[in-house]
Amino acid sequence: MTLRFYSFLAFLLLSIVSASAASAASSVRGGENEKRTYIKLPKTYRFRISLTDKKNCGHSVKHPEKFLSPASLARRKRFGLKVDSHDLPLTQTYVSEICREGVREVNRSKWNNSLVVEVALVPHSESPVREGRKLSLDFTGQHLGSGGRSQPT
Repeated sequence: MTLRFYSFLAFLLLSIVSASAASAASSVRGGENEKRTYIKLPKTYRFRISLTDKKNCGHSVKHPEKFLSPASLARRKRFGLKVDSHDLPLTQTYVSEICREGVREVNRSKWNNSLVVEVALVPHSESPVREGRKLSLDFTGQHLGSGGRSQPT
């Protein structure tokens, strides 16, 4: 078999693959004349809330096997790292209290003892966040920007 034959075979395979990919893409889109409906979503903002403590988290550094995986414990032993308060999970009552205020939890960090939340910018009458309501928790918030992009505060 010659180089010419292999070149022809490669061309034929690429043609078949690209034709089937184009066919699949048009069937996913629903054709060229499909009417599309767009939904306007509210602008959202993300904030990092730094909690001040891990009181009443329900765990103790004396029993790390209750909140750390066996692989994590083995890795810590291998590198000679001790379990400390940074390894404790966030206090769930703090997280629940914050989320009850109408924000959506995006991420949490037990090492930074912080929670990233998202809130939608909607007219005041429709807002689930109650203006002027202060949480009974002591925390500081850092604005992470709109739509999840970081920007200075």
